[in-house]
Amino acid sequence: MRAFIKIVLAACVVFAAAPVASAQDISATGSTGSVGNGLLISGHAFFYSDSSSLGGAVLNDGSSSFLRGDVQYNWQEYFVGVGGFYERDSFGEGQTDSAFGAIIEIVFGSFFIKMMPGFMEQNFVERSFAKRSGSFLGFEGGVRGSLYDKLVFYEVALHRRTQSITQEDSRDMADPFSKTEMMPMLGVGISL
Repeated sequence: MRAFIKIVLAACVVFAAAPVASAQDISATGSTGSVGNGLLISGHAFFYSDSSSLGGAVLNDGSSSFLRGDVQYNWQEYFVGVGGFYERDSFGEGQTDSAFGAIIEIVFGSFFIKMMPGFMEQNFVERSFAKRSGSFLGFEGGVRGSLYDKLVFYEVALHRRTQSITQEDSRDMADPFSKTEMMPMLGVGISL
């Protein structure tokens, strides 16, 4: 089922990219006028419902949200962008994650690939520990298109992130671990 969902999401990105690319006359030599040039400020979101359980005990209340804000500056004539991000995720009422770090983007017209190294922290309620922390590494590939006169834009992307948890309540963990997730991300922003 997971493989099917990933294939459907990849197809959505490809089908969304085709009309955007043709509508903006993107070419290798003249890509400086598309949406991804200059200062970009955007917000991204992904929501889902889950009712995980372990041994009959429900692990969360069934709802999760992933929210991220990006501020970056792109130079399309050099096919690159740099900036920063802040991400806040909630898993029911018992867990909140936050991550922040840098954005390094390769941009080609409306298409982009982001690498997002950073740091992360998890806060818990009603657990034997209150906080975990470690490093964050995200990769995102997608398409960016204009919604209003190249001022307001949208992003549709496939986001893959790895969280490496190394500390628990400010102490090094005996058994650090990593968690990798992949999800679609939808974003809206302004280009200045």
